[in-house]
Amino acid sequence: MFMVTDDLIVSTSSSYSTMNTLNNLKVPFDDVEKYDISLGLKEVSYNHALNFFLN
Repeated sequence: MFMVTDDLIVSTSSSYSTMNTLNNLKVPFDDVEKYDISLGLKEVSYNHALNFFLN
């Protein structure tokens, strides 16, 4: 499981950790959105190459 914030910070997370973070930030549960996404080798390879050239 990963958590992505509004400013696009991606971090690994457990359910407990996610709920604790949301509670500390005083985020109402109704404001939480869940998305399931899949990344394949093509997407990961493209992003890795893009990051290499941008940094």
